[in-house]
Amino acid sequence: MNTARCILSIVLAAALIGGCDDKKNQPVNVNKPSSEPAAATSGGSGITGKAGDGVASGKAVFVGVAPKPAAIDVSGNAQCAALHNTPVYDETIVVGANNELKNVVVYVKDGAKLGGAIPAVPVMLDQVGCVYTPHVVSVMVGQEFKVRNSDGFLHNVHGLCKDNPEFNFPQQQKGQVTKIEANQAVETYKIKCDVHGWMSTWVVVLDHPYSAVTDENGAFTIKGLGDGKYTLVAWHQKLGTKEAEVEVKGGKAVVDFKFEGKK
Repeated sequence: MNTARCILSIVLAAALIGGCDDKKNQPVNVNKPSSEPAAATSGGSGITGKAGDGVASGKAVFVGVAPKPAAIDVSGNAQCAALHNTPVYDETIVVGANNELKNVVVYVKDGAKLGGAIPAVPVMLDQVGCVYTPHVVSVMVGQEFKVRNSDGFLHNVHGLCKDNPEFNFPQQQKGQVTKIEANQAVETYKIKCDVHGWMSTWVVVLDHPYSAVTDENGAFTIKGLGDGKYTLVAWHQKLGTKEAEVEVKGGKAVVDFKFEGKK
């Protein structure tokens, strides 16, 4: 009897030990909250601020030997040539006397997280002297976007969109304005004129209003930012993209972007 009891005790003990080992091998609940910080994901914005009355401003500058402006030969078209007493220059890279870089689009990365209304002022792209002006524009999804012909003879407006509907239409009358409905998705695309091959412009479509295009002084100002940290992106059609972390304090932040050319 004592022998049987001993055997039974040994069996029960083994079962208990086995049960503990089974619990150790159970799968961990991956949804369980952890005190460990989450790993950073690629493409994060670093936004800690919110919409407000502050601004982020600065300049885009060209580092290196600035390319000489390339003249565009418009002499093959009598109508275009008649509108110019001075040479017409390509605007792919426009560098000022102090290396200021024009036509750089600067915007808040993941700026849609800040909210913000669609700007009430339309973006107007004009055709003047067989040149698109401005050479680069930024527009918010849903913002009114118009193209005007100030020349009074035939141009066509051909938008090479991929994520938005491609458009291609003629304009011939002086002062003719056409509203474009294509900008409903975020993308960057080129507009060209198939009648005058040198005519082109770039459109940067964003899902928020926090953007600006550098002027002839390389300067930009992005309005509507509250105090906090942001990632700014600077895009140039030829020189690529730069990013910078900025912090708006007391309603202000200043940052410069440097784009490298040939040494």
